[in-house]
Amino acid sequence: RAAHASTFHWPPLFQGHMEAFSAKVDAWAARYIESERLPSLAVAIVRRGGEVVFRKGYSSGVQPLTPVEAGGDNEDVYWIASNTKIVTAVAALQLHEAGLWELDDPVSNFLPEFLSVPGVHKVDQGDDESDELDPVQQPITMRMLLTHTSGISYSIIPFLSDGRPNPACEGYNDHVDKGKTLAEVVQGIARQPLVAQPGTQWNYSMGLEVVGRVIEVLSGKPIDVYFSEHIFDPLGMKSTQFLQRAPPTLKARRLRVFGANQGALSKDRQQFYSDDFAGPKMIELPASAGGGQGSALLPGGGLLSTVGDWTKFVNALLEDGSGILRPESVALLTSAQLPPACKGGPAMHLINGKSEEDATYTMGLGGAVGGPGERQLFEWGGVTSTVMWVDRAAGFGVVCFTQLLTSMVYPIRSELKDIVYASTLFGESQTARDVSKHPNTENKL
Repeated sequence: RAAHASTFHWPPLFQGHMEAFSAKVDAWAARYIESERLPSLAVAIVRRGGEVVFRKGYSSGVQPLTPVEAGGDNEDVYWIASNTKIVTAVAALQLHEAGLWELDDPVSNFLPEFLSVPGVHKVDQGDDESDELDPVQQPITMRMLLTHTSGISYSIIPFLSDGRPNPACEGYNDHVDKGKTLAEVVQGIARQPLVAQPGTQWNYSMGLEVVGRVIEVLSGKPIDVYFSEHIFDPLGMKSTQFLQRAPPTLKARRLRVFGANQGALSKDRQQFYSDDFAGPKMIELPASAGGGQGSALLPGGGLLSTVGDWTKFVNALLEDGSGILRPESVALLTSAQLPPACKGGPAMHLINGKSEEDATYTMGLGGAVGGPGERQLFEWGGVTSTVMWVDRAAGFGVVCFTQLLTSMVYPIRSELKDIVYASTLFGESQTARDVSKHPNTENKL
């Protein structure tokens, strides 16, 4: 195992706290790397203002990482999967600021194909196996798309939030996933029955693909061009791009994706998680595995990025928009936005590993809002076990990247939170927030 650390130097008063914090992160990462459960792990903490106050990379024999100090154009590139959704939400809010749409506008105002959604799968058909559908009771709105409450679904979600088998999987596999352009993908979505009445139930979805298509229509630009011109270029995110648009030099830095040994996990879950499990815990997937293998650019999960780029994006949310959004738009993004009639919020246990935390979360726009205790974090993740959260009240954000499918296998997000918030530097203690009062430092957290 190799660990590469950042070169940030804390003031003498806090150096001991940082060393203790770093040792805890080291020990936590070692459990996964040395037992070959994760191919690698990279952790960064950025404070408001853009200072990366902690950064380490943990390499394994199967996935050596580029040393942190190499940085810039040499950084490792990750498929960040559904972290892409936050970028799409930010882009949409830029057009909201321009007065081009409102949260409760029907999406059919911009995409006429949604005027003729075929219906809604019946909740309980009993012995009736016919294809009869319930009529759609209200239009799908932009708010619903951005909060996964539109009734739209995903082919990769086997069960709905109410426990029902997902009746939409086959239709999405056959008529949505094969679209060659974002427009074709979204037209396919509009032709599929909904899995719930719009605005009534949270179900993870391709709603952000639809939002991405709205961005294309309203801006007159392809989604990749819009992202680059209005988000990535202004923030200096030089290594963030859709896989299909990534230059060879960027693709050459991309890390391979691994998958957890699902066969062993399904056969004996308890044995798989035990320390004495002798079989392979993960399997290297083909080079073709990962987002963006088709030609359609998917704004719900198709971006590549780096830890360095993503800290810039997180800092923009900490800094009330940092030139890419107005403060009031950041407030919209990171506050509760579920429709009033919606039953239940995001199933965060699928990525956090703690079912009791579900009740502490609601949905912002594109991401979840909540967290342990009274915290109001803005966070999301990707299927490759990529993690991010923004703690605007405390003034810092966390990025944790690896490349393991799926994000439901290990509770790395909740474990890292426990370490971060147990620290004097980032947790309940006010010591770190009083750093500015120390006479011998210019560093503030």
